[in-house]
Amino acid sequence: SSRKQMGVSEDALMLAVLAQPLQPAAYAFVIHTRSPMTNANKEDALIEVVVGLGESLVSNSPGRALSASVGPGVAAPELHTFPSKPIGVFTPDGGTHIFRSDSNGEDLEVSPVRGSTTRSRSWIALTGL
Repeated sequence: SSRKQMGVSEDALMLAVLAQPLQPAAYAFVIHTRSPMTNANKEDALIEVVVGLGESLVSNSPGRALSASVGPGVAAPELHTFPSKPIGVFTPDGGTHIFRSDSNGEDLEVSPVRGSTTRSRSWIALTGL
């Protein structure tokens, strides 16, 4: 795992769990503040958009999200894929809750500038329309 490769001991691991009411959403998106795409400019962000909740985006369901790169030196977003996910996930009538976990032992890499351990952060945003 990247945790072991980066020398993060099990004693240093911290886990967080987020529990929150889930709002109805027409669209969901993820913004990778550092694009995970091969040959991406280090300043580029990658945006991925799906119909419905973000679960269809992060669950590895079949198809692709609408995706594009943006960056400080880019005049317009660079489109990579058109959406092709056949199924959208939606909040049931009456609502529900969502539970997500994260830890400081995931997605680690060495920063070439500082030589320290950093994380490439991603956020899931749910937007009701």
